[in-house]
Amino acid sequence: MKTLSPRKTISLKFATLYIYENYAVSSINEGVVFDTQELEQFQEVFAIYFPNKPFGLIADRENDYTVNPVCYAANNEIKNLVGMAVLCYTEANYETAKFTKPFFNKPLEGFFSFEECITWIKHLLPQ
Repeated sequence: MKTLSPRKTISLKFATLYIYENYAVSSINEGVVFDTQELEQFQEVFAIYFPNKPFGLIADRENDYTVNPVCYAANNEIKNLVGMAVLCYTEANYETAKFTKPFFNKPLEGFFSFEECITWIKHLLPQ
């Protein structure tokens, strides 16, 4: 995947989740409309791999997909999620991340490198 090897790789019909020690990376498939059903599947995975443990999410935007804005507000249900970094590949990705930030009730930032995403997530985690 990236520079580090994930502890676990989980393939879903609409995405792949890479599970690391303190964060997960989501790679949603091209053309997917990510809605509450998909979010519920993510929540099930997070409950297994991060039970009562703070973690961050890195949304890899390499593929083009759509997220229902309702899902951003629903992320509050994931109590131990500290924030989401968006790995951007284009200015359009970055602008989308900035646009969605007010809908997400936790920290959310866009970055152009995986390393920046990891550093920012680690900064959000309790020491």
